[in-house]
Amino acid sequence: MNELTLQPFDYNNVEIRCRQDSFYCLTDMWIATGSNPNKRPVDWLGQLQTKEFIKTLEDNNFHEVTHSHYVESVRGTKDAGTWAHYQIAIAYAKYLDPGFHIYVNEVFKRYKTGELNLNPYSYQIPKTYADALIQLGNEIKQRELAEKKALLLEASHTQLQGVIEKQLPKVAMADDFINCKNAIKIEEFAQPFKCGKVGRNNMFKFMRQQGLLKEENSPYQKYIDLKWFKVIKKTAKKNGSKFSYNLTLITGKGQFEVSKLWNKHCEQQILQFKG
Repeated sequence: MNELTLQPFDYNNVEIRCRQDSFYCLTDMWIATGSNPNKRPVDWLGQLQTKEFIKTLEDNNFHEVTHSHYVESVRGTKDAGTWAHYQIAIAYAKYLDPGFHIYVNEVFKRYKTGELNLNPYSYQIPKTYADALIQLGNEIKQRELAEKKALLLEASHTQLQGVIEKQLPKVAMADDFINCKNAIKIEEFAQPFKCGKVGRNNMFKFMRQQGLLKEENSPYQKYIDLKWFKVIKKTAKKNGSKFSYNLTLITGKGQFEVSKLWNKHCEQQILQFKG
Protein backbone atom coordinates (compact mmCIF):
# COMPACT_ATOMS: atom_id res chain seq x y z
CA MET A 1 0.00 0.00 0.00
CA ASN A 2 1.12 3.60 -0.56
CA GLU A 3 3.03 5.51 2.07
CA LEU A 4 0.45 8.29 1.74
CA THR A 5 -3.14 8.32 2.95
CA LEU A 6 -4.71 9.99 -0.06
CA GLN A 7 -7.99 11.86 -0.25
CA PRO A 8 -9.79 14.17 -2.68
CA PHE A 9 -8.90 17.86 -2.45
CA ASP A 10 -10.26 21.15 -3.82
CA TYR A 11 -8.70 23.73 -6.11
CA ASN A 12 -10.62 26.83 -7.24
CA ASN A 13 -13.65 25.21 -5.55
CA VAL A 14 -13.45 22.24 -7.93
CA GLU A 15 -13.08 18.82 -6.29
CA ILE A 16 -10.12 16.76 -7.50
CA ARG A 17 -11.45 13.24 -7.02
CA CYS A 18 -9.36 10.36 -5.68
CA ARG A 19 -10.05 6.62 -5.67
CA GLN A 20 -9.02 4.05 -3.10
CA ASP A 21 -6.36 2.75 -5.50
CA SER A 22 -4.56 6.14 -5.28
CA PHE A 23 -5.67 7.20 -8.74
CA TYR A 24 -6.57 10.89 -9.18
CA CYS A 25 -8.86 12.31 -11.86
CA LEU A 26 -6.77 14.25 -14.40
CA THR A 27 -9.97 15.62 -15.95
CA ASP A 28 -10.84 17.33 -12.65
CA MET A 29 -7.34 18.85 -12.52
CA TRP A 30 -7.71 20.17 -16.06
CA ILE A 31 -11.10 21.74 -15.26
CA ALA A 32 -9.85 23.27 -12.00
CA THR A 33 -7.04 25.10 -13.82
CA GLY A 34 -9.25 26.64 -16.50
CA SER A 35 -9.87 23.90 -19.12
CA ASN A 36 -7.10 25.04 -21.46
CA PRO A 37 -7.95 23.27 -24.77
CA ASN A 38 -4.23 22.85 -25.48
CA LYS A 39 -3.53 21.02 -22.20
CA ARG A 40 -6.16 18.29 -22.12
CA PRO A 41 -5.18 15.05 -20.37
CA VAL A 42 -5.32 13.09 -23.63
CA ASP A 43 -2.92 15.51 -25.32
CA TRP A 44 -0.43 15.48 -22.44
CA LEU A 45 -0.54 11.68 -22.16
CA GLY A 46 0.33 11.45 -25.85
CA GLN A 47 3.59 13.38 -25.45
CA LEU A 48 6.84 11.42 -25.69
CA GLN A 49 8.19 12.71 -22.36
CA THR A 50 4.97 11.68 -20.60
CA LYS A 51 5.05 8.22 -22.15
CA GLU A 52 8.65 7.75 -21.00
CA PHE A 53 7.73 8.84 -17.46
CA ILE A 54 4.80 6.40 -17.30
CA LYS A 55 6.91 3.57 -18.76
CA THR A 56 9.50 4.12 -16.01
CA LEU A 57 6.77 3.79 -13.39
CA GLU A 58 5.41 0.64 -15.03
CA ASP A 59 8.82 -0.98 -15.45
CA ASN A 60 9.80 -0.45 -11.83
CA ASN A 61 6.34 -0.68 -10.26
CA PHE A 62 7.56 1.68 -7.54
CA HIS A 63 4.26 1.76 -5.72
CA GLU A 64 2.94 -1.76 -6.29
CA VAL A 65 0.11 -0.76 -8.59
CA THR A 66 -2.10 -3.77 -9.25
CA HIS A 67 -3.61 -2.33 -12.44
CA SER A 68 -2.26 -3.40 -15.80
CA HIS A 69 -1.96 0.29 -16.63
CA TYR A 70 -1.16 3.42 -14.67
CA VAL A 71 -3.76 5.43 -16.62
CA GLU A 72 -7.44 4.62 -17.04
CA SER A 73 -10.25 6.29 -19.00
CA VAL A 74 -13.78 5.91 -17.60
CA ARG A 75 -16.93 6.88 -19.49
CA GLY A 76 -20.63 7.01 -18.87
CA THR A 77 -20.63 6.70 -15.06
CA LYS A 78 -20.40 8.99 -12.06
CA ASP A 79 -16.65 8.26 -12.12
CA ALA A 80 -16.26 9.42 -15.73
CA GLY A 81 -12.94 11.01 -16.62
CA THR A 82 -9.27 10.22 -17.17
CA TRP A 83 -7.67 8.70 -14.05
CA ALA A 84 -4.00 8.15 -13.26
CA HIS A 85 -1.65 7.12 -10.48
CA TYR A 86 -0.90 9.98 -8.10
CA GLN A 87 2.71 10.23 -9.30
CA ILE A 88 1.38 10.90 -12.80
CA ALA A 89 -1.16 13.38 -11.36
CA ILE A 90 1.68 15.37 -9.76
CA ALA A 91 3.54 15.45 -13.08
CA TYR A 92 0.38 16.62 -14.86
CA ALA A 93 -0.10 19.39 -12.28
CA LYS A 94 3.37 20.70 -13.13
CA TYR A 95 2.45 20.70 -16.82
CA LEU A 96 -0.87 22.49 -16.26
CA ASP A 97 0.17 25.47 -14.14
CA PRO A 98 3.11 26.41 -11.85
CA GLY A 99 0.79 27.70 -9.13
CA PHE A 100 -1.31 24.56 -9.25
CA HIS A 101 1.85 22.43 -9.08
CA ILE A 102 2.97 24.23 -5.92
CA TYR A 103 -0.51 23.78 -4.44
CA VAL A 104 -0.56 20.04 -5.20
CA ASN A 105 2.91 19.58 -3.71
CA GLU A 106 1.72 21.34 -0.54
CA VAL A 107 -1.37 19.12 -0.39
CA PHE A 108 0.68 15.93 -0.69
CA LYS A 109 3.16 17.24 1.87
CA ARG A 110 0.27 17.68 4.30
CA TYR A 111 -1.05 14.22 3.50
CA LYS A 112 2.36 12.76 4.31
CA THR A 113 2.58 14.58 7.65
CA GLY A 114 -1.02 13.72 8.53
CA GLU A 115 -2.26 17.34 8.34
CA LEU A 116 -5.21 16.40 6.15
CA ASN A 117 -7.66 19.05 7.32
CA LEU A 118 -5.52 22.14 6.79
CA ASN A 119 -6.98 24.46 4.20
CA PRO A 120 -4.28 26.32 2.22
CA TYR A 121 -6.71 29.15 1.49
CA SER A 122 -8.65 31.49 3.74
CA TYR A 123 -11.40 33.89 2.75
CA GLN A 124 -10.53 37.60 2.70
CA ILE A 125 -13.13 40.36 3.03
CA PRO A 126 -12.79 42.82 0.11
CA LYS A 127 -11.56 46.26 1.16
CA THR A 128 -12.43 48.21 -2.01
CA TYR A 129 -14.97 48.11 -4.81
CA ALA A 130 -12.30 46.89 -7.24
CA ASP A 131 -11.24 44.12 -4.85
CA ALA A 132 -14.87 43.06 -4.53
CA LEU A 133 -15.20 42.87 -8.32
CA ILE A 134 -12.08 40.74 -8.57
CA GLN A 135 -13.14 38.46 -5.75
CA LEU A 136 -16.62 38.08 -7.21
CA GLY A 137 -15.19 37.54 -10.66
CA ASN A 138 -13.26 34.57 -9.29
CA GLU A 139 -16.51 33.14 -7.99
CA ILE A 140 -18.14 33.65 -11.40
CA LYS A 141 -15.33 31.69 -13.00
CA GLN A 142 -15.68 28.97 -10.40
CA ARG A 143 -19.38 28.63 -11.21
CA GLU A 144 -18.55 28.38 -14.92
CA LEU A 145 -16.02 25.64 -14.15
CA ALA A 146 -18.65 23.74 -12.18
CA GLU A 147 -21.01 23.83 -15.17
CA LYS A 148 -18.26 22.52 -17.47
CA LYS A 149 -17.56 19.71 -15.06
CA ALA A 150 -21.22 18.66 -15.05
CA LEU A 151 -21.22 18.44 -18.86
CA LEU A 152 -17.86 16.68 -19.19
CA LEU A 153 -18.48 14.06 -16.52
CA GLU A 154 -22.16 13.49 -17.41
CA ALA A 155 -23.08 13.80 -13.77
CA SER A 156 -25.03 16.20 -11.63
CA HIS A 157 -22.97 18.84 -9.90
CA THR A 158 -24.11 20.99 -7.04
CA GLN A 159 -23.97 24.71 -7.80
CA LEU A 160 -21.11 26.42 -6.03
CA GLN A 161 -22.26 28.18 -2.89
CA GLY A 162 -21.36 31.79 -2.21
CA VAL A 163 -18.63 32.26 0.38
CA ILE A 164 -19.40 35.91 1.02
CA GLU A 165 -20.60 36.89 4.47
CA LYS A 166 -23.76 38.74 3.53
CA GLN A 167 -23.99 40.62 6.82
CA LEU A 168 -21.02 42.77 5.84
CA PRO A 169 -22.01 45.76 3.65
CA LYS A 170 -19.12 45.55 1.21
CA VAL A 171 -19.57 41.85 0.70
CA ALA A 172 -23.32 42.29 0.33
CA MET A 173 -22.60 44.79 -2.43
CA ALA A 174 -20.35 42.22 -4.08
CA ASP A 175 -23.05 39.57 -3.77
CA ASP A 176 -25.50 41.89 -5.51
CA PHE A 177 -22.97 42.28 -8.30
CA ILE A 178 -22.52 38.58 -8.93
CA ASN A 179 -26.28 38.05 -9.13
CA CYS A 180 -26.79 41.00 -11.45
CA LYS A 181 -27.80 39.78 -14.92
CA ASN A 182 -27.61 43.14 -16.70
CA ALA A 183 -24.51 44.76 -18.10
CA ILE A 184 -23.96 48.48 -17.37
CA LYS A 185 -22.72 51.51 -19.21
CA ILE A 186 -19.00 52.18 -19.11
CA GLU A 187 -19.53 55.57 -17.46
CA GLU A 188 -21.46 53.87 -14.64
CA PHE A 189 -18.64 51.37 -14.22
CA ALA A 190 -16.04 54.17 -14.01
CA GLN A 191 -17.70 56.14 -11.18
CA PRO A 192 -16.66 54.06 -8.09
CA PHE A 193 -12.94 54.00 -8.87
CA LYS A 194 -10.72 56.26 -6.75
CA CYS A 195 -7.20 55.71 -8.12
CA GLY A 196 -6.73 58.96 -9.99
CA LYS A 197 -9.54 60.87 -11.70
CA VAL A 198 -11.66 58.25 -13.40
CA GLY A 199 -14.68 59.33 -15.32
CA ARG A 200 -16.35 58.41 -18.58
CA ASN A 201 -13.70 59.93 -20.85
CA ASN A 202 -10.74 58.69 -18.82
CA MET A 203 -12.14 55.17 -18.67
CA PHE A 204 -12.72 55.12 -22.42
CA LYS A 205 -9.14 56.37 -22.91
CA PHE A 206 -7.78 53.68 -20.57
CA MET A 207 -9.69 50.94 -22.41
CA ARG A 208 -8.37 52.19 -25.75
CA GLN A 209 -4.82 52.18 -24.39
CA GLN A 210 -5.32 48.60 -23.21
CA GLY A 211 -6.45 47.57 -26.68
CA LEU A 212 -10.00 46.79 -25.63
CA LEU A 213 -11.79 49.54 -27.57
CA LYS A 214 -11.32 51.02 -31.01
CA GLU A 215 -10.82 54.75 -31.58
CA GLU A 216 -14.59 55.27 -31.87
CA ASN A 217 -15.00 53.50 -28.48
CA SER A 218 -16.55 50.35 -29.87
CA PRO A 219 -15.13 47.08 -28.51
CA TYR A 220 -12.99 44.79 -30.61
CA GLN A 221 -14.78 41.61 -31.64
CA LYS A 222 -12.34 39.52 -29.57
CA TYR A 223 -13.63 41.04 -26.33
CA ILE A 224 -17.24 40.72 -27.42
CA ASP A 225 -16.60 37.01 -28.03
CA LEU A 226 -14.95 36.79 -24.59
CA LYS A 227 -18.14 38.35 -23.15
CA TRP A 228 -16.37 41.37 -21.66
CA PHE A 229 -18.68 43.67 -23.60
CA LYS A 230 -22.02 43.54 -25.34
CA VAL A 231 -23.28 45.93 -28.01
CA ILE A 232 -27.00 46.63 -28.30
CA LYS A 233 -29.01 48.59 -30.85
CA LYS A 234 -30.76 51.70 -29.54
CA THR A 235 -33.06 54.24 -31.15
CA ALA A 236 -33.39 57.94 -30.41
CA LYS A 237 -35.01 61.07 -31.80
CA LYS A 238 -33.25 64.18 -33.03
CA ASN A 239 -35.02 67.11 -34.64
CA GLY A 240 -38.15 64.99 -34.97
CA SER A 241 -36.36 62.17 -36.80
CA LYS A 242 -35.61 58.71 -35.45
CA PHE A 243 -32.16 57.22 -35.78
CA SER A 244 -30.42 54.11 -34.47
CA TYR A 245 -27.04 53.74 -32.81
CA ASN A 246 -24.91 51.15 -31.05
CA LEU A 247 -24.52 51.28 -27.27
CA THR A 248 -21.58 49.49 -25.66
CA LEU A 249 -22.17 47.89 -22.26
CA ILE A 250 -19.60 46.24 -20.01
CA THR A 251 -20.64 42.87 -18.59
CA GLY A 252 -19.99 41.51 -15.09
CA LYS A 253 -17.10 39.47 -16.48
CA GLY A 254 -15.77 42.57 -18.24
CA GLN A 255 -15.95 44.59 -15.01
CA PHE A 256 -13.89 41.91 -13.27
CA GLU A 257 -11.24 41.78 -16.01
CA VAL A 258 -10.97 45.57 -16.45
CA SER A 259 -10.75 46.00 -12.67
CA LYS A 260 -7.67 43.77 -12.67
CA LEU A 261 -6.12 45.83 -15.47
CA TRP A 262 -6.92 49.05 -13.63
CA ASN A 263 -5.41 47.82 -10.36
CA LYS A 264 -2.23 46.87 -12.19
CA HIS A 265 -2.19 50.32 -13.83
CA CYS A 266 -2.54 52.00 -10.42
CA GLU A 267 0.27 49.91 -8.94
CA GLN A 268 2.57 50.92 -11.79
CA GLN A 269 1.73 54.59 -11.26
CA ILE A 270 2.52 54.31 -7.55
CA LEU A 271 5.87 52.64 -8.27
CA GLN A 272 6.77 55.33 -10.80
CA PHE A 273 5.85 58.04 -8.29
CA LYS A 274 8.01 56.44 -5.58
CA GLY A 275 10.86 56.01 -8.03
